[in-house]
Amino acid sequence: EGRDVWDARIRNAPFPDDVGTAIMARYDKFFPGRRVSVRSSSLVEDRSNFSFAGMASSLLNVDRAALLPAVREVWASFLNKRAVDYMRRNKLSVEDIHQGQIVQEMIEADVSGVLRTVNPNAIHRNAMIAEMVYGLGPGVV
Repeated sequence: EGRDVWDARIRNAPFPDDVGTAIMARYDKFFPGRRVSVRSSSLVEDRSNFSFAGMASSLLNVDRAALLPAVREVWASFLNKRAVDYMRRNKLSVEDIHQGQIVQEMIEADVSGVLRTVNPNAIHRNAMIAEMVYGLGPGVV
């Protein structure tokens, strides 16, 4: 089936009660009343021969009411067109990705950035590159 069908299935599927309850309980314990970011993570994000980093969504300034829809959105984003095309090019299956989620408290950022310890554009692979922007920087990765 096409990606759009799977994407719709993920976005419209009910949360298993135990999963939704566990997520909300952890939110209430660690971040009561605060905004969070919901970020993607994968065991294959940073490999020597490919990088899955930045393929899936990360959502910022998520409040309690929007938390479960945000988690679902990030889960579904692992099957976005760019991610699926990348998996195909690198002969990866969905099972190879080992997707996870990270929920972190939001902070007010003056500057945001990413430090890449291997510059993907450099002739010398041991060169590092830092990318920074003012504010939260949702597009840095």
